[in-house]
Amino acid sequence: ITALMLVLGLLLLGKQVNTLKQVDHILSERQIAALALALDVDDKKYISSIYPNSDRALALSRIAAQKNYSIFGEYPYAGLKQQMFKPYATNATNECKGNVDKIELIENVGNYVRIRGWFFDAADQKSPLLVRFVDNKGVVNGFAIPGMPNNEATATVDKKAQLSGFSGYLNASLLGH
Repeated sequence: ITALMLVLGLLLLGKQVNTLKQVDHILSERQIAALALALDVDDKKYISSIYPNSDRALALSRIAAQKNYSIFGEYPYAGLKQQMFKPYATNATNECKGNVDKIELIENVGNYVRIRGWFFDAADQKSPLLVRFVDNKGVVNGFAIPGMPNNEATATVDKKAQLSGFSGYLNASLLGH
């Protein structure tokens, strides 16, 4: 009986690990939806994963962002919309590695595109909580949230880069630059 219980426990453990992987994917989708709401981007694909009506979700999030309620008052989502198109100065000295894997148009959204890729700080051996896209003049033109699995980063940089994949939004006027 003990051996049978041990075998059953090990079989169930495998199922539980797969369940946790699915939770990571759902969490990543929700973080992207939160970023869309914080930037006021009507990305129905992701917003619908947390609220059935994107117009209503955007209206509610605008109020929450103005009053710094919920996640809109916490890093990394606090004040993101106000940071867009503003200069951003950094004193970062670490060399980071990254790649843009995909840029996609968002249905019925002309001013933003969805951007995916990976970003890893090799010196600190981690990805940041927020990626800022800054143009050559030092102006913020988009944001992304890392934390998604990325096999390319793991193979190219380091095993610790497994969760360096990001997804976010970029000002569409930068396409081709």
